[in-house]
Parts: sequence; structure tokens; C-alpha cells
Amino acid sequence: MLEPPVSVEEFLAAREPELPENTRGVRAKPRASGIADCSRKQWYYMRDVNPTNEGNPDAGLTQEQGRMMEDVSIARLARTGKVLVLGRQVGTPPNYVVSGHPDGAHLSLTTNDGLQWGFEHKHYGRYEYERMLKLGLEQGNPEALSQILMYGDALGWDACFLVVVSQDASAVRGDMTINKRSKEESNVWVTGDMNPKVAFYTVDIREYKNSLIPMLKMRAEWLTKHRDDATPPRPEFRPYPVKGKNKQRDDKNGKIDFPCSYCPYRDRCVVDGPTGLEAPRLPFIKEIEEFEW
Repeated sequence: MLEPPVSVEEFLAAREPELPENTRGVRAKPRASGIADCSRKQWYYMRDVNPTNEGNPDAGLTQEQGRMMEDVSIARLARTGKVLVLGRQVGTPPNYVVSGHPDGAHLSLTTNDGLQWGFEHKHYGRYEYERMLKLGLEQGNPEALSQILMYGDALGWDACFLVVVSQDASAVRGDMTINKRSKEESNVWVTGDMNPKVAFYTVDIREYKNSLIPMLKMRAEWLTKHRDDATPPRPEFRPYPVKGKNKQRDDKNGKIDFPCSYCPYRDRCVVDGPTGLEAPRLPFIKEIEEFEW
């Protein structure tokens, strides 16, 4: 049997260089894309703490796919003759409360409505894509909404056009088919306008000017102020599973809940314990009912 000229491990390790905005290093303020993450995770990230938990080895390849898919989506929008995405990867102003690079700083529309439109693109797996189909943007992905609102406030957007592309339309299509056949009408979430590959969302940023945007800015300012504290903030999620009264400190005997299951600092977080100052809480981050380590 002939051996492949390169191993799968070598292939996955051959990542393209990190984009400058994604390279590791000490950061003075949080990023827009992580403003809704656990405050402790952001504290570790801003201080450039070494990760203790490796991610999936194929994550880098998925990220590259996402960047390529963004180019495909923007080209397709242009070919409709209705939308041009301009100002790609323009950074937020240096004096703004978060850093970040939106996928499009400005949209040129043939049907100009007088609004300043921004653009954002996501390439999601089955779980995240279906969660948004089921619940909508505000409830299904408040993290993405928060990122968009920060960009909009920083760059003067009135609205944002969000394009979401599924990584696995085949699986989503199968789930949609099964769901439509459900005998319990209350369980059916599929509607006639849903597509298993692409979903469009629009955000009227003006609606959040006096609600979520001030809360996000307050949170960002707090994280910047406390970046140099000697101890990290109190975690906002539980980094180990709980089974009744028997608490397991790792995932060998139980499943760790999202988002801690994907956190690169989970083991470090457990060692640092449950104490610390509380960051301004966002309305969609639920208070942990009981917090013993």
C-alpha cells in the first residue's frame, strides 16, 4: 500500500500566517469580537496568558475556509448588481473602547435608503447556524450582535447587513426535513423562507443606541480598567460539570458546558478559582446559580 506523501497532522499544521490583527500579544483593550465572552477569558487574552487547553487541530483550517468563503460571498453580492462591500478590514478608531476589523466598513447599495450600512460575514458550523435559524440573531447569537453593535457605534453605522453561510448545508437540510415532519407543531422551527446554506440578517443599530450599546461600552471600559489587576475577574460561566452534589473538576466523567468546553484557558481558570471582581454583566449572560469550586 502506498503511503501519502504528507500526513494529515502535517497538513493541518501547515497553517497560513496569522493576520496581524489576530497575532498574540498584550492588548490594552478588548476586541469587539470577544466583548460578550467571559470577562475572565478576556482578561487572560488581553494579558497574553499562555493557553492551557488546546483547541481542535482542524480549527485553523476551518478559519481559513471562513476567510475564503467571505471573499466568495462578497463577490456574489457584487454580481447581483445591488451590493458592493467597501472598506474591508478597516479598523475601529484608535480611541474607541474596543479594537476590531469589520468585514466591510461601508455598503454601496443601488437602492440607497439614506442609511449608513456596515457589513459582517460569518461561516458557522451546524450548531451555530441552526441556533440562529431557530431563535434569530438577538437570541440565537447575541455575541455576534454585540460585535456588530460595537462596530456600528465606532464607525457611525445606522444598520448592518450580516451574511451567514453554513459549513454543512447537507446536515442542516436533513435536520430541517426531519423538523418539518414533526407531529408536534410547537417543536417545528422551520419556515418556508429558510435556506440550509445561507441566511441574511439585518440589524437596525439605531434601536440599540440607548440600551445594549451603552452596556457594551461600559463593559469594555471596565475590562480595560481592570486588565492590570493582580487577580482575574470572576468567571461568568462554569468551567467544570456538575452532577447533583458530586462536582467533577474535569471532563473525564462528564461534559463541560459551552462555552467553557472550548475555552483555551479552562484549566488555568479552574486553578484561579471562582473569586474575583464582577464585570458589568450583559443581559444575555445568566448568573451562575451556585458557584463552589
